[in-house]
Amino acid sequence: MEIASDLPVSILALRLTTNQRGETLITSTPIANQAQTGANGPLSFPQFVEGGGYLTTLILMNASSTTETGMIRIYDDNGAPLAMHFVGTGSATASLPYNIAPGGFLRVQTDGSSPGIEAGSAQVIPDSGTEIPVGAGIFGYTTGGILVTESGIPAGTMTTHARVFIEISGGHDTGLAVANTLSGAELSITLNAYAMDGITPLGTTSFILGPNAHAAKFVGEFVAGLGPGFTGVLDLRSGTPFSALTLRSLTNERDDFLLTTFPVADMNQPAPSPLVFPQIADGGGYQTEFILINPSGSASAVTLNLFGGDGTPLPVGKSGH
Repeated sequence: MEIASDLPVSILALRLTTNQRGETLITSTPIANQAQTGANGPLSFPQFVEGGGYLTTLILMNASSTTETGMIRIYDDNGAPLAMHFVGTGSATASLPYNIAPGGFLRVQTDGSSPGIEAGSAQVIPDSGTEIPVGAGIFGYTTGGILVTESGIPAGTMTTHARVFIEISGGHDTGLAVANTLSGAELSITLNAYAMDGITPLGTTSFILGPNAHAAKFVGEFVAGLGPGFTGVLDLRSGTPFSALTLRSLTNERDDFLLTTFPVADMNQPAPSPLVFPQIADGGGYQTEFILINPSGSASAVTLNLFGGDGTPLPVGKSGH
């Protein structure tokens, strides 16, 4: 679908899946901004997982006017090629070529046949002289023959300084995946945890990622002392660009393990203004939660305006702040 407007618009695309229990699962899917200049790669997915009930799907879209070609490569924690089983490929492989016609797309999915969990990172590397596709992924987790969760995976933001919201409370936990996309150099990254004020330090750690290497853990495994009930901010810094992804987990009342992605705030880039959420929902079993991170070193005042489908103010209840 192509959308054109004479004024800037904010768009959200949602994928709906009905699982084996007749339940509705919703996750976001990629949007290609064709007003932006095409980028050169690689495109990084800091977490890529297969087996043990997990599937990963990559969706690559060609928003350019020329054919896009290149290679999808999978790496393990140490940066070595990690062979996985993909639908339609037969034997396991650590690299898949792609060839996408102008305006077309490619869908690549693991088949889940690995008996244990295989986790690493993925890079979409364009051939020389070609633009890189717009990309996003989808995690799926199946247990007992039931698909219990799907979560959209944005391509990782390349940055040297980022902040993410972390929560270890109410059945929630927060996972962090970090990848080094450099094939010839290692990088050192430092993590600092802060209280909700973003200032009070609560723990720190540093580690090194080798070329193409990957690290993925829950934040309490990265930074000691972040126990149950913790809510705050994690600051990531490195002298070399890295790619990061945050996952928020929830063990619900039925003991299902649910996952959703959280945004990574690139502290090297100014925040968009105004910040627009194209879809909110409240009532009928739905709730919408807003999490805002202040990227500046001083206090910031924020006004949240809610509007209905006709653009008029939308009064809703709220909990917390």
